Amino acid sequence: MGIPAFKIMICPSAPEIPERNRTPVPFPYDPYFYPGTVNSAWVITNSAGVDSYGWGWKGEMFAQDTPNVRVGSYGNNPWVAGNGHWPLGVKGRLEQQFTVETGVERPTQTPVFADGVPWWFGTRLGGGYGPTAGDWPARNLEIGAVPEAPYNYMAGFTIPRHGSRPSKAPSSHPPQQRLPGAINMSFYDGHVELVKLERLWQLYWHRGYVPPARRPGL
Repeated sequence: MGIPAFKIMICPSAPEIPERNRTPVPFPYDPYFYPGTVNSAWVITNSAGVDSYGWGWKGEMFAQDTPNVRVGSYGNNPWVAGNGHWPLGVKGRLEQQFTVETGVERPTQTPVFADGVPWWFGTRLGGGYGPTAGDWPARNLEIGAVPEAPYNYMAGFTIPRHGSRPSKAPSSHPPQQRLPGAINMSFYDGHVELVKLERLWQLYWHRGYVPPARRPGL
């Protein structure tokens, strides 16, 4: 039996890029892990080296017919993923996690997966939880990051991968300017839609989430 390709995890606009052609990311991250960019997938070359990220790999990574490499173009909402998957992150904020299905009061507005560049290296280094109403958008829209705040989870989704966007994502976007573009996002009720980046703060990321009147930076 052959190895499954898992191509469903790859956005056509953000395929795997050969290592020699990857955009450098100016943050410390696990040597087995490339976080990805607006137009390239994240890559884990040794899942045994990053098993704290969850995703159910720990039990399968030792099987002889299972590759240790994982590639994808999407990120998940850690508040939905659950405490067990993020031992260094959301354990301290149990009241904000969706631990039971009945806790999801707005399933049509609660993100599950979306185009994104992972902020997982933040949990690896002991910081971060999940997107919050106080998170600022990325200033570097190519790598989805705020240079001085690598644990900003919302920034990982503020990448103009789809929609009305510039031909090249700006590496220094003033936060007071409206964000260009959009991302594809799946919600807890199962539907998928194109979401403009400016609308991300109006979604319900965790229990008790209150959308801000204006997103940070405006």
